[in-house]
Order: sequence, then structure tokens, then C-alpha cells
Amino acid sequence: MGPLPYPHRATFLASTLVAPTELDAAASVAARLISVIVFDHLVRHPILTLGDHDDERLVDDNGRLLDARHPQVEDSIDWFFRISRRHEVLWFELSLDNRRPAPPALRSRRPDGTVDGWGSSPELALSQQLTQCLAQWLSSRRLPLVPPLLDFT
Repeated sequence: MGPLPYPHRATFLASTLVAPTELDAAASVAARLISVIVFDHLVRHPILTLGDHDDERLVDDNGRLLDARHPQVEDSIDWFFRISRRHEVLWFELSLDNRRPAPPALRSRRPDGTVDGWGSSPELALSQQLTQCLAQWLSSRRLPLVPPLLDFT
């Protein structure tokens, strides 16, 4: 048997959510749910390694999501690259607001600051949209694909 492939080290920030005001309190729950689903789906990947989900903070001390819009996100991203030695930091952008619908997108930031993105088809179920984004990302990184997520909306 040949050597194992070099692991691709990644981590996910909390999803960046567009939510109506009445759902602000539930935003951290939705972000945590997406995080758990994605972590569980990718944790058995043969090459990809993720940070331990239990060690990742999704909210700050005030209960605000530690997402890509958080004022201290640069400190978190710097820590992921320098200390945790991640190859990229990823996050989903999702709309939970029916007045501002948008299909989910996956964003990736690399240590040099470049940001890549992958979109999804609006007519698909949420699980299929997330699967579509993940498949595009894995393909662009030449990593093996994973089976689709179980259906949910």
C-alpha cells in the first residue's frame, strides 16, 4: 500500500445568515444546526480534516454569531491559519428571510486572502443546495466527493 494522501485541513465558520428580525434569536440555533450537519457529513472524508466541532466557537460571549460579518472575524481567521494550520476557512451564506430569498452559497478563504465561492440552484431543496455547494468545492480542490446529504428543507 502506498503512502496516505496529505490531509487537506479546513474549518467552517458559523453560517452567515440573512434572517428577518423576528428570527434573530433563532439565528444561532440555525447556524449551529448547519454546522453540525456539515461536520457530520464531512468528518469521515478520506483526505479532508476538519477542526473538532466541539472545540469551535460559533457565538461570542454576547451570543452574537462568529460569522464572516463579525467584527473580530479577522482574529479568528488568523488563528485558524497560523495556530490551527488550516489550509482554508469556509462558511455558508444562507437566507432564512422569505422577503429576501437567495440560494445558499459556500465561501472559502485561503491564507493569502483570496476568497472563492460556489453557488447552488434555487429550485432545489436546502439539503441538495448544500450538497451542490460542497461538491463544487471538493471538485475544485481535487478532493474525493462525498455522498449527498439526506433530504431536508
